[in-house]
Amino acid sequence: PVSAEAIDFSPYTASKRIRIVLVGGAVSTDGVELFLRTTTNDGASFDSGAGNYSWAFLGYSTSPATLNASNGADTAIQLTSAGASEGIDNATNFSGSITIENPSVTGTFTMISFRFRYIREGGTGLVTIDGDGAREAAADVDGIQIYPTAGNVTFAYAVFAEY
Repeated sequence: PVSAEAIDFSPYTASKRIRIVLVGGAVSTDGVELFLRTTTNDGASFDSGAGNYSWAFLGYSTSPATLNASNGADTAIQLTSAGASEGIDNATNFSGSITIENPSVTGTFTMISFRFRYIREGGTGLVTIDGDGAREAAADVDGIQIYPTAGNVTFAYAVFAEY
């Protein structure tokens, strides 16, 4: 598992699509959300300015609840729900996938799609999130950072590149 939140995929940036699959994910703090930021300089820094990202997702919970959310000018892409009691349970695992389209293209925004599944805060009920986001700058992307609102996150991952 990875304790650091950064995933460097610079060896694969010439590909048309990069898919990252996360398994066995865990958070140290109950009820947190996960966020994603991108880098254009091999992880030396991650873009975090206001308006750097836009995102939207459809979410569902067995609680039951609809957890749709969006933001057109954010400091990161939100990957999981911030709904009341709909954050990630720290006693269970999460899994997910992230797809980055044309990461080496510098003339357009980088499009990112994501899907996450986890047990909601308190240990009861499944949450599933399906969304899309964009890095709102015409620049390449050669890595991502995944981080929780509090505490630490760990996960195992695999990177798949399509050329």
